[in-house]
Amino acid sequence: MALIYLERFILKTKDRYKEAVAGDCYFQIVEWSPSGEVQSQSIHQFGASTLDPHSPHYNDQSYLFSKNEMKPIWINLKDIKLNLWKSYSPGGEIVTKE
Repeated sequence: MALIYLERFILKTKDRYKEAVAGDCYFQIVEWSPSGEVQSQSIHQFGASTLDPHSPHYNDQSYLFSKNEMKPIWINLKDIKLNLWKSYSPGGEIVTKE
């Protein structure tokens, strides 16, 4: 299992302690089974679109983050297609799953 943890914080020093006052983080866990199957989960404390407050993905992960939960990362094409809510191909139409 691998854990990827990225963070970017602005820190204030208060005596001997550091306090996070602004910043960002991302957690990802990747697991390999003995047979070679890969599963992965991730979480971001806000969402995937932190710069656009009108996006449905602006804070769509914050509830999971507050409950210490993660979301699955779809790795193989079959799982991606099963969980896809919108697709696009250049020159083609946008298909949205309702």
